[in-house]
Amino acid sequence: MGLVLAVLFAASIGTAAAKSYGGIDSLRAAADQGDAAAQYELGMEILESRNAATPRKVDRLGLSLGFIGLTMVAFAVALAALQSGTLTGWQRPAASAFVHVVGPLLVLDTLLTYTTWFLTWNCGHDFLATACTQIADRGTRHFLNELGDFQMVNLIFRFMAMVGFFIDALAVLYLVYVWRQFVRPQPALGLK
Repeated sequence: MGLVLAVLFAASIGTAAAKSYGGIDSLRAAADQGDAAAQYELGMEILESRNAATPRKVDRLGLSLGFIGLTMVAFAVALAALQSGTLTGWQRPAASAFVHVVGPLLVLDTLLTYTTWFLTWNCGHDFLATACTQIADRGTRHFLNELGDFQMVNLIFRFMAMVGFFIDALAVLYLVYVWRQFVRPQPALGLK
């Protein structure tokens, strides 16, 4: 305990004394001559400069999940506005384009998650990772392993985070919207 206090005291004295060195060059020269306080201060300066030069890491997972969540909410609002017919002018084609870009992606995601199991039905799953060892072709084996891993992560995301049910519901609502618009078109507004 006494050694720790002595080191802290020496460091505090050294820090106060090192500030009187003037600049980084004189601090470096004093550290090269063996001045302990200058060596300590130089080390602290180097650490501070590295920390200042290192950019803060961006939370990419948080940003991705926030973007996906915002996109899903915007999709739900745009789909509801299109179905109710409340959009006019440039808003209607913009919302329609957004819905018809995101909607097929939602449907494709749902189909890939629930219906491609027949491609990997005879592959093993070792700790949530697909292992199609019986396939000789490297490319096909890699594709099926990646597809199985995608399905597994998607299923975990869907059932544990409960977000997938919302995504599936939006995919079904999009299919109902497309069915009403293209398969059974309704008369134009104002015409009977």
